[in-house]
Amino acid sequence: PMAGALLSIASQALNTAETALMVTANDTANSNNPNFVNETANLSTGAVVGPIADTLPNVLPSGVMVAGITSASDPVLRRVIQQHQSSAGYWNQLATEQSAIQPLFNEPQTGGLQEMLAAFGSAWTTLADHPGSSAEAASVLQRGKALASTIQSLQGQLAQQATSITQQLSTQMTTLATTSQTLANANGTQASLPPNSQGSNQLQAHVASALQQLASSASIQTLTAADGSVQVSSGGIALVSGTTTPPANTYQVHLHGTGPWYTQTTTLRIAGAVYTPERGAIAGNLAALQQIQSAGQQLAQLSQALAKNVPTGNAGSLTHLFTATANGALTIASGVTASTLHAKASTTALTAIQTATQHWTHIVGDVASAGNLATTQQTRQQADLAALQTQQQSVQGVNLNQAAATTAQEQEAYQAAAKLVQVQQSVVNTLLTSIS
Repeated sequence: PMAGALLSIASQALNTAETALMVTANDTANSNNPNFVNETANLSTGAVVGPIADTLPNVLPSGVMVAGITSASDPVLRRVIQQHQSSAGYWNQLATEQSAIQPLFNEPQTGGLQEMLAAFGSAWTTLADHPGSSAEAASVLQRGKALASTIQSLQGQLAQQATSITQQLSTQMTTLATTSQTLANANGTQASLPPNSQGSNQLQAHVASALQQLASSASIQTLTAADGSVQVSSGGIALVSGTTTPPANTYQVHLHGTGPWYTQTTTLRIAGAVYTPERGAIAGNLAALQQIQSAGQQLAQLSQALAKNVPTGNAGSLTHLFTATANGALTIASGVTASTLHAKASTTALTAIQTATQHWTHIVGDVASAGNLATTQQTRQQADLAALQTQQQSVQGVNLNQAAATTAQEQEAYQAAAKLVQVQQSVVNTLLTSIS
């Protein structure tokens, strides 16, 4: 019986060493996975189980065994990183969208609005110096059309960018729904796995990746239950609760208002409730949309001011050179020709052009200031996030040198257990041979 007990102890030690080797090998294989959490097989001594133990009622043979597999995660640090991922996602998205419209406001530039306003003002000044000149009046009209065309082009490009952001928001909301469902499915799988098992820990690496994607998209709050499942909420709305999440078709983007594009309101909804994330790429897109709409509205006000304050100098019905639409588009008023213009309108027209130029300079300054802030914050948040992720890797990442040393120790334990099994089997065989 004692020989059988030793054989059971040796066999259990062999299985334990094999499990420990598998855990360390898995660590090594995932050393480049930033979401993988380093695992350790916790060894302890315990009673040997099996038929041989039952034959020794007065003896409790003991041996080494795997008590569990633990991961080196830091929940507090993980939450801090999620917060920084949301902030980085916000500023990254905002900076990206602003960089798309920044070229429209780089002044002075060839063909830019500042150049068109200056050329228009110069034409009026020349007409004042040559009153009654049909050629100079025609130049004013030509410059006016070029100015109107430039403003209309700017408005069109801003409106196009706003539409692009709205489409991105729809895609982001769809991704939010898909990722939430992925986590809900993972919660279902987690419930079927033993706590601290290798499968459970591997699933958590998959969950960490999904949470990272969610955190980058929107500010999230997470709670890990005792069974390892994760609950997620964002903007006061539960995205993942157990194995359930709001239906995918309830993640929606709504546009409100029938006025000009820059006055429309964009609202996000999940399961009928208004969804307002504080940070993340979705919030960054909402902020970018508001800034673009603000620029469009100010540009429309500039158009309306020109339409109201640039006269033709004509005493008849054609008193204003421009007409501005509700969308902020500027056009030469119907019926206005070069013969309609009079030099005596130059002073009033030049004042209006100067005011419009100042207004445009203010718009350009606002856009540049917002762009500089976004770029600065983007750089800062990326640096902070990288530092935190480096700290996290030092806690939960795989140290290849340590893994190599642990592997060598576990291989020695495995070989020793295998040798003991071999010896015990040889002894048993010898005894059986002598008995026969």
